[in-house]
This record gives sequence, C-alpha cells and structure tokens, in this order.
Amino acid sequence: MKFAISAVVLAIVSLLLGFVVHGMLLAPDYHALPNLFRTEADGGAHMPFMLLAHLCIGIGFTWIYLKGREAKPFIAQGVRFGLAVAVLTTIPMYLIYFAVQPMPGGTAPGPGGAPGLSPGSASVGPNPDQAGLRRVMLALQAGAH
Repeated sequence: MKFAISAVVLAIVSLLLGFVVHGMLLAPDYHALPNLFRTEADGGAHMPFMLLAHLCIGIGFTWIYLKGREAKPFIAQGVRFGLAVAVLTTIPMYLIYFAVQPMPGGTAPGPGGAPGLSPGSASVGPNPDQAGLRRVMLALQAGAH
C-alpha cells in the first residue's frame, strides 16, 4: 500500500510541476515553434497519454528509490538516486529530442543549443540564455524567498 500511495503522490506532483514549467512558464517559447508541438486542442485529445506517462514516472521513481534505499546517510543516497534518474531519463531524453526535433539552437537543450549540462545549473535543460529558462529560474527564486 505504501508503494501505491507513494507512486500516485509522485505522479500527481510530477504532473503539477510539468504543468507549471511547461504549461505556464515555457509556453511562450513553445508557441513560437508551432510546427514542433501539438495544438492545444490536439494536446487535450492526447491527455490520457500524458496522465499515463506521469503515472509511469510515479511508479518508476518509487520503485527505483525503494529498491535502492540502503541504511546509509540519506544525502548520499539522494545524490545517487538523482544521478541514476538523470542518466536513465533526463540526459537520454534531451539527447533524443535534440537528435529528432529541428529546434533552433537557443531552444535546444544544453549550452549554446548543444545537448548536455547547462552551465550554472545542476540539471540538463534548455540553454540558460533562453527567456523561458530565465522565467523558470526567477519563479523558483521568488518561491524560495
């Protein structure tokens, strides 16, 4: 039961964070590339796939964390878990996006549009010079104060 509750809670958190980042903060950047993304109506029609994806995220993250948890300091475990998840999901996902989607260099992941780690951040993501990422960072900083 603990597994199911953790997986559902994580799925909901993932969906909400995805909405805030992609549906609100980065939406203007995505609207500038209409040929690369679904229309709002078409996206709505595909919402069951989005819900299933976030449920898979909840199940996968919960499963990996619970199986990898050890009787060791929690910070080291958290760092190890974060690295494992990045190598398993985030880094390959952005490399694949970069390989298959004809995004302009400034919108593509990584520094200068190249896939990889963005300087000054701890995650793989859009070029730090992008207005969309600046909006995300400003929102996170505002929330931290």
